Amino acid sequence: MFEEDNPKGLKGEDITERYLYERQKAITVFRMQGYYPEWDMIAVMEKGKLKTIETKTDIMENQTGNIAIEYMNRGKLSGILVSQADWYVIVLKAKLLCMKRRDLFYFLRENSFKEIKGMGDFSTIILVPTDELIAAGFCDVWNYNKITTSTNRNLE
Repeated sequence: MFEEDNPKGLKGEDITERYLYERQKAITVFRMQGYYPEWDMIAVMEKGKLKTIETKTDIMENQTGNIAIEYMNRGKLSGILVSQADWYVIVLKAKLLCMKRRDLFYFLRENSFKEIKGMGDFSTIILVPTDELIAAGFCDVWNYNKITTSTNRNLE
């Protein structure tokens, strides 16, 4: 499954990198190579401050209206529960959502969302309605196919 999903994930990382430079004004961005569950990227921000970023690409959201957030895979903690990133980025078909990972974690913990099995019943996923996540108010929403956007939230 990794081999099938990896090209989609890399495209999502390309979009995330563009977001970090254009929207968050990163000075430079380093991508982790290979399997690295803690985070996908490190961005050097103003004054040398470092931010770690986890990027997830959800290609089904435009059909379901839900964002899939994995937390278990093959009986082991994964996804949101093992990531140590500062920021959690979810790339959708036409927009990107960026938030502090801990804000997303507490949002998931404090609300009750549908859980499903995915990837041939190997993973456990929480389905979060996209509108509810955006309405929670802690996401920066970037419409990456447009020059201007409606929501600009500085995550600092």
